[in-house]
Amino acid sequence: MSGQPARHLALSRILVLAQIFLLIASLFAPIATLAADPSADPGASPAPTADPTATPDATPTPDATATPDATATPDATPDATPDASPTPDASPTPDASPTPDATPDASPTPEPSPTPTPTPTPTPVEPPSGYIVTFAHGTSASTQADTLTAAGADVTDTIPALGLAFISVPFGSTVVAD
Repeated sequence: MSGQPARHLALSRILVLAQIFLLIASLFAPIATLAADPSADPGASPAPTADPTATPDATPTPDATATPDATATPDATPDATPDASPTPDASPTPDASPTPDATPDASPTPEPSPTPTPTPTPTPVEPPSGYIVTFAHGTSASTQADTLTAAGADVTDTIPALGLAFISVPFGSTVVAD
């Protein structure tokens, strides 16, 4: 029988070592997943290219050294090839007399329509308030019911052994004084 406890001890040690190995392996398992090459971010801007291109400027700038030729005569025949280079324009001369942009309109404006009268909103109805009424010991059930009915209270529940009545009264009622 001396071999039985030694086998049991060896088997338990092997199981403990296997559990420790699995625990450590589970700690390192996410590393392989995190090291994988992620896919490209769909919201990221595209990578820059090696050949940058400049954006064209839509407004041409005239050459400061060019001067207009006063001896050139216009030719009436159209040229088949358009000239892509811009021509300098003469600077405009300011006009001393300003002209109004728009003339005032003398036509009458339509009469304003009367504003509609708002419909009165109904006053909100407050929910009934709940109260607990205590009667003196020995008051009969018929006396309790008659008293509450005369006051206009709505009895929702009663506990006769304790002499209690649960009532609800409309908001603003003079039955209950605060």
